[in-house]
Amino acid sequence: MVSASVKLAILGTVCLLFLAGCGGNTTASPAPSPQSSVVSVVVSPSSATVQAGRVQQFAAKVSPSTANQAVTWSVSGQGCSGASCGAIDATGKYTAPATLSNPATVTVTATSVADSTKAATAAVAITAITSGGPFTPIGNMTTARAGHTATLLPNGKVLIAGGYDAGMPNHTLASAELYDPSTGKFTPTGSMTTARGQWQTATLLTNGKVLIAGGFDKSEQPLASAELYDPSTGMFTPTGSMASAEVWRPATLLADGRVFVAGAANAEIYDPATGTFTSIGAYTTLAWWGSATTLPDGRVLLTGCVDWAPGTATGRPGAKLFDPRTAAFSVANPPAVIDPGDCQGADAGWTATLLRNSTVLLVESGTYDIEPFYRELAQIFDPATGAFTTVTSPSTTHGDGFSAPVGLADGTVLITGGQLIGGDGSPGSDLYLPATGTFNSVGNMTMGRHSHTATLLPDGRVLIAGGFTVWPTATASAEIYDPSCQGCWDY
Repeated sequence: MVSASVKLAILGTVCLLFLAGCGGNTTASPAPSPQSSVVSVVVSPSSATVQAGRVQQFAAKVSPSTANQAVTWSVSGQGCSGASCGAIDATGKYTAPATLSNPATVTVTATSVADSTKAATAAVAITAITSGGPFTPIGNMTTARAGHTATLLPNGKVLIAGGYDAGMPNHTLASAELYDPSTGKFTPTGSMTTARGQWQTATLLTNGKVLIAGGFDKSEQPLASAELYDPSTGMFTPTGSMASAEVWRPATLLADGRVFVAGAANAEIYDPATGTFTSIGAYTTLAWWGSATTLPDGRVLLTGCVDWAPGTATGRPGAKLFDPRTAAFSVANPPAVIDPGDCQGADAGWTATLLRNSTVLLVESGTYDIEPFYRELAQIFDPATGAFTTVTSPSTTHGDGFSAPVGLADGTVLITGGQLIGGDGSPGSDLYLPATGTFNSVGNMTMGRHSHTATLLPDGRVLIAGGFTVWPTATASAEIYDPSCQGCWDY
């Protein structure tokens, strides 16, 4: 039998061994708080200009990526409170107040849910709604892009692929995304098999797939490879390669469903039935083609620089016609130019848009870096006569040919943006009216852009996405041009 004194001795020993469990004052160190891993919050874009009553989508990223990514959004400003500062929802979509407050600048704040001491802000400048144009911001793409492609798919969505996200060339993208007009949202889709920068082409085939060909790789070397995007699977798969890799290769869909690609030394045709490119012969001299347009009679109009030698001050503006029925080229009358020296170094800067009356609108931008101005020239090519006729010049500048023209449902042509001296984007826009052969300004986009895309949507509006606003960083922002806007311009 164990005595009471022995029991007390045993209990004392146990308490010495397990002091904490017996009421001792030794405390264990607390477990690290998951909040301590939160380093910072970043809001993008960091600043924005929003017209009264319109919206801007913001996004927040919490670092490190293992931290809780949730944030709470708020809006504040000096001289405003509540609704007079605008409103922001849980997704970061900011809506400016319908009328301007004083001051017309507010601050959008994203505060980390994991650590309320961590937050980031964005400055919003609110401007009055101008009567100059029906452009409305719709938020951001999933990735900042410039020099990308945008293709309207048969299902009504827009495939946006490749380009650069921050300068050139080491930020070349392979990623792609879809814009859905029914929801106004951008969502990622499968990535390309190869990263492709500016000058790649995207051609919608008659089978609903999209042929992506050429472009720059991450070493700024031209690509000969090509691939196909299948909307039914959301995936890209390789297809046959072109015979040679060249920098500029405009492409256009032929009447028989094949794709014509114009290189500097020779042209090729892609056949979707075989998945191969076939050379159709060399030109008599090297050429840099700025545009390739399939005419209603089946021929292809090529415009650009002929008798051109890369890296030299040679070349002259010229045009050719290709007939796929005979696989033969013929020389067309040369287009008018601002300056014969525009082809020195292959700097033609033409854009071409097929009009409803079967003629082609060409717009040339002359860039003069040594003088603080641009000059614009517009002309019409008539396939019936083979002649180019000069028409009234655009009302704004679309420098260096990095603008984005698009034919609208009513037969007019919208031309947006362009490169300014120094590399920044222009916000200017023009509407070409075929009935009068004149251009009307429809005001400015919500921000300057060049190397962006403009895509006609099934409902007649235009999706304008990405581009360089401030060189050399691409923007993820997008906006909609609505031609039904009443009172925005006078014809």
